Amino acid sequence: MADHQLCQYCSGEYSGRFNDHLKECRRNPYVSGKTEPPQQQPDGEVLAVLNDPNLFQRIILEIGKTVVGETKTIQTIVLCGCGSKVENCDASSYNLLVNSVTGVGKDYVTSKTLAIFPKDSYIKRTRISERVFTYWHNPQFEPDWTWNEKIFYNEDISSSVLNSEVFKVMCSSGSSATVLIKQVPVDIEIKGKAVIICTTARAIPDRELLRRFAIISC
Repeated sequence: MADHQLCQYCSGEYSGRFNDHLKECRRNPYVSGKTEPPQQQPDGEVLAVLNDPNLFQRIILEIGKTVVGETKTIQTIVLCGCGSKVENCDASSYNLLVNSVTGVGKDYVTSKTLAIFPKDSYIKRTRISERVFTYWHNPQFEPDWTWNEKIFYNEDISSSVLNSEVFKVMCSSGSSATVLIKQVPVDIEIKGKAVIICTTARAIPDRELLRRFAIISC
């Protein structure tokens, strides 16, 4: 095949492919990658639940099937957890400290209540270090991660962590730090701010922390 014939063949071949792709994009716009595919619509039963004016009460009753006699505590935890989805709110508006003596079930109540939230938006730890929020989910290694719209639950938090400077700052504005790594200053800015919920029996928040948390007894 001569060169000019080969060029004509290739031009016709790719032109045909392009036209086929163009037709497909017109039929299904999201094929091109420029348009998001249509979201799946919830079915009638789901819509009925979401539109129920008594939805909050239904949620509380559902949690009450496994947690008995703690209605006020459950309501408070649910409302604070939902605060993770509130736009343009004050950063510390929905932080919550559940405080009571050992053995009354505060951790059980809190865990069962927070279990209603999606697993990808709810993070639970039984122990953290005082400076973990300086490095946790470093954008250098997790560029798409953000604490926004997340709930962080620390079970039985210690006084040393609760009153640490890093934790206080994370409770109000997120974390932006410069640390020395091998004698070189490195900037680490953790994206976003989670709703922080903690339980404790012995930890006593200092005065500065009181304005960053709502405190309830279980």
